[in-house]
Amino acid sequence: MDTATAMHACATRVVLLCVALMTGPGHAQDATPAVGGPPSALQAQFEARAALDRVLQATERGDVEFVRQQISPSLIGYQRLLDGLRRDAATQRFARIVLLGTQVTSSADLVMIQSAWEKRFFGIVDGQPSLQRGQATFLLKRSGDGWQLAAIGGDNPLASASGALAQLEARVLSVSCSAAPFQIQLNVSLSDADLAGLGQVSVEVSTSAGDREGLLLVSQGPGRFVSVAPIPCTNNPSGPFDGLLRVSGPTVLTVRYVDANPGGGRPSATLSRQMQLP
Repeated sequence: MDTATAMHACATRVVLLCVALMTGPGHAQDATPAVGGPPSALQAQFEARAALDRVLQATERGDVEFVRQQISPSLIGYQRLLDGLRRDAATQRFARIVLLGTQVTSSADLVMIQSAWEKRFFGIVDGQPSLQRGQATFLLKRSGDGWQLAAIGGDNPLASASGALAQLEARVLSVSCSAAPFQIQLNVSLSDADLAGLGQVSVEVSTSAGDREGLLLVSQGPGRFVSVAPIPCTNNPSGPFDGLLRVSGPTVLTVRYVDANPGGGRPSATLSRQMQLP
């Protein structure tokens, strides 16, 4: 074969590969190396990006079951993500997620996709348009013949846009830890619209000495909870979550609540209030 013929054959192979990559997954498989050989990094990038696009498209149409099948159960916040997708499917319409300025790096079995993104949708209740923007890193891993979404870093376009940041208030009503009955009465009020329908919820109460106990709040209306029972306490040694809160000397109490769905695509938020015992 002369030089011109060899160059022409090489150019033809390059063009065929480019056409395969641009025309979709079915055509791209024609460029897969022979059985038994390692898949190319370029082919891995193409397949993983197509898998990510399918997840985003399923999110747009509210197909939570398809998304569940395409993400790894080990993904951080797996169940919270699925619960948020179900809420969004019931409260949004005409959702669109667009990736911008995508960069892809890969090995044969792992692909990392970094991209800015925009998410647009209309609220079903008020009909108002919404626009969210962010910067995310998606990690996909090979799973059998396909790819699974294994991790999402940065701003997550799949995170629920529904939800509201909770409000937490707390103050000391009375303290009796020097004579029986040993107890502290707190007035704790939590408002979290995402918990409407629940009958009770727990918050954590801790001391500056390191002891911690749970405090049960009871529903007083949709998404509103208040404390109704005192916290048993002691001035003797006591361990975390043993039913007795150790209070010895000057003590600062901290009430904490983790809002798992503050809305707007934000990660979970920890709310806290501190009180000095009189």
